[in-house]
Amino acid sequence: MIERRVLSKEEQQIRDRLLQLSEAVQTSIDSVCTALASLDTNACEIIITNDNNINAQQNIIENEVLAAIATQQPVATDLRILVAALHISVELERIADHVSGIAKTIIKIKNHEPVNCIDDVLNMAKACQDMLNQAIQAYMTYDAESAIAIAAKDQQIDTTQTQISNSIIQQMCENVALVPFGSCMLWIVHAIERIGDRTTNICEQTAYIKQGEILDLNR
Repeated sequence: MIERRVLSKEEQQIRDRLLQLSEAVQTSIDSVCTALASLDTNACEIIITNDNNINAQQNIIENEVLAAIATQQPVATDLRILVAALHISVELERIADHVSGIAKTIIKIKNHEPVNCIDDVLNMAKACQDMLNQAIQAYMTYDAESAIAIAAKDQQIDTTQTQISNSIIQQMCENVALVPFGSCMLWIVHAIERIGDRTTNICEQTAYIKQGEILDLNR
């Protein structure tokens, strides 16, 4: 972890806002998992509407980071902290976009014959959510070593995506009536996998704060 001066008021406010944004995204993931489990389209509509609030939170962080850079003219670690906060806020906002997209897809499949995969998909989403929570904790303590270790978990998420996708395709081949639901579930599984990739990007930013270079952890 980084030994550095006490954070400025502006930097601390940005960190606080970033934590709030992360909590909002985590809540959105919780909600979409619950909606998927029961195919609750009303819950999906709420998730889609709430995405606008997440976008607004990200915009506030972006403006505050740019203002801090302009007024404080930070260098070295201080500059990297602000730049990383900006990038992490963007990754969180994009994760929320994936969640909103999943909600829109759930609405489409409500009345179609389901494939047998939802429990596995929910487990995959939970693994991504756990990974995201750990990544944010690593960022909050500027723990680069933990961030790198957390990013490695994305490999298992990729493997899980392949396994679930293969199962869905097999079911669709055996029963064409499952194609509408199954094809949408393939998209949902892909969106969840992208959440893992976005979380890995967050880990890269935490490592960048300490090491001063962007590591390619998306492997």
